[in-house]
Amino acid sequence: MGEYDILREKNANKLAKLNLPDIDLSSSKVLIWEIDQPREIEGLIEFSHIYPPSEVETAHGTNVAEVVRAVYKGPIEFHLYVGYSKIADVIDYAIANGIRIINASIHIPPLSGSYTEPAFQKYAEWGGIICAAAGNVGGNPVNYPAKSPYVLAVSATNVEDNNGTEIDVTMDSLWVVKYANGLYDSFNGTSCATPVMSACVGIMLAVHPEWHLDDVINFINENSVGGDEEFEKVFSFPDRFGDDEMATKKYIVLHHSAGTDGVTRDFDAMKKYHMEHNGWRNIGYHWVVERINGVLTAIPGRAESDTGAHCPGRNTDGIGVCLVGNFTNVPPDEEQYAFVANLCKSIMARQPIKEIGGHRDYMATACPGNMYDVDYVKKLVNATEEVKESEDDEEMVRYAKLSDIPNDWGFRDVIEILMDAKIINGDGSDKSGNNDVIDLSSDMVRSLVFEYRGGAFDRKLITEGLDPAVKG
Repeated sequence: MGEYDILREKNANKLAKLNLPDIDLSSSKVLIWEIDQPREIEGLIEFSHIYPPSEVETAHGTNVAEVVRAVYKGPIEFHLYVGYSKIADVIDYAIANGIRIINASIHIPPLSGSYTEPAFQKYAEWGGIICAAAGNVGGNPVNYPAKSPYVLAVSATNVEDNNGTEIDVTMDSLWVVKYANGLYDSFNGTSCATPVMSACVGIMLAVHPEWHLDDVINFINENSVGGDEEFEKVFSFPDRFGDDEMATKKYIVLHHSAGTDGVTRDFDAMKKYHMEHNGWRNIGYHWVVERINGVLTAIPGRAESDTGAHCPGRNTDGIGVCLVGNFTNVPPDEEQYAFVANLCKSIMARQPIKEIGGHRDYMATACPGNMYDVDYVKKLVNATEEVKESEDDEEMVRYAKLSDIPNDWGFRDVIEILMDAKIINGDGSDKSGNNDVIDLSSDMVRSLVFEYRGGAFDRKLITEGLDPAVKG
């Protein structure tokens, strides 16, 4: 039995609590950030040194790496940084080498934040996750760098540790590791709990490489329970994490923007606020419905396959649809209700949706407004006859050829891509290009565009040598 197997066997009870998914994991890169030089264990813990190592070695960083090794059952490439004066250069090193996880089981002076914070922000925006120890002194505030808003702060279940609102997750400590004398003994405190989280983040990113810090925190919040101390959030993986079933969307969550619908695109302002104020990597919704120059339009936000940031508890399996407007005191008009219902029907045609609900149905909030009748939307969706967006009986617009399709919102470009991918076939009358007779209705064009932008055709596009709509 190798050292790796011994580690996992000795920590079997800890591993069981995490409910780790039974999936094949790709190779992961983890940068261990330490204050003192750790020793190496041949065949188990070996580091790529960013700077030349010192001759004085301690067990701390070695034990940190051993815990990561015990939890993450795929191949791991460890990198090492000792110190804190060159953290900006180290962040650049991590980005250049594709290292998305940094384990910081350390405490550095708070004043260092004046030059570390821009580096941490840069790393988070790139897609890196820093897991940092909260500290082991009960009653004290959370240590730095764990208290940084760009860092995942980790506390421990079985120590009197530093605590506060900055805590993002709580993990078990007291893991068994191998020491220099060859004996196995326990490793304790938030320094031990942090590498447990670093390994779990590695598993999350192996399944969802598109996730950033806010996605990881949302996922933790959805899958944590309270601990023995205030602010504790004890995490474990949900059943079947990593299965295809986990990626399916089962809910449509209706929201309102709680602001007045302007003449031009409110979507852009909402996206800017979500990214710059909330620190998210994109707008939180999957779809935003608003009037642009008087015309109701559905604007795609996050890909439907992507985790949202709109409703904790429903971000992973729910699609967020935001209707621009404030419906606290006035209801949406009939055209808005009909448009949202038709959008829901389009989503349900490609996703196994089992429920449509308002934001307020899943958490304590007034959204989507007291006058937004979610039940009415459900009634329209479930009607046997297709919902009409207007009461007139004009004949539906049809486009005979690609060139007939308006391109104000890129619809013609999308249909052309689908023709290139042989998803849409013309009648063969144009041998030189994409101007065959296609005979598509305006509703069909819009539905195809929605499906394309939601990633429904990505597998076929890739097969045909074209770029996917949703870039991971």
